[in-house]
Amino acid sequence: MQPEIQTPRLILRAACEADVDSLWALWTDAQVRRFLWDDRTITREQARNTIEDLVALSSRGLGLWIVARHQIPHALIGCAALAPVRTAAAFDRTLNGAIEPTIAIAPEFWRRGYATEALTALIKYAISSLSIDSLVAVVDVPNVESDRLIRRLGFAVTGEADGPRHRLRVYRFNSSD
Repeated sequence: MQPEIQTPRLILRAACEADVDSLWALWTDAQVRRFLWDDRTITREQARNTIEDLVALSSRGLGLWIVARHQIPHALIGCAALAPVRTAAAFDRTLNGAIEPTIAIAPEFWRRGYATEALTALIKYAISSLSIDSLVAVVDVPNVESDRLIRRLGFAVTGEADGPRHRLRVYRFNSSD
């Protein structure tokens, strides 16, 4: 089951149907969707379907988490996920079956270390609780901020592939490294 995860400043709780409007607002923000959704504005129904797909992974300990601050636990500042690679696996077959942590933080909370803190907690959870030895990350090449974040967390570049909108950079994280 997907646990609540706490960090010094954040609470990561399992997303649910009641989070559709908050997540849809986050995912349709122009700055967030630029790379998360390849700059497409998704519909509320697409957001709902994405949430349902990710919630269905909770029996495996994977899924979607709402990221909130301890001081205001009911107010979403972002979301994070641990899930099998989807879109990028169509462009790089080596990603089939691989698990990827992802993060989206609302722009007003950028550059405060929240993405680093949340992803560090998810990586630790994946390794210690789910016994996942290797994770991957896929970043659009122009997404310099995410590239820096992923590298700072210990992911190493393993290659590049064409993508739906931008060239994709592929990274791997091995717990034994």
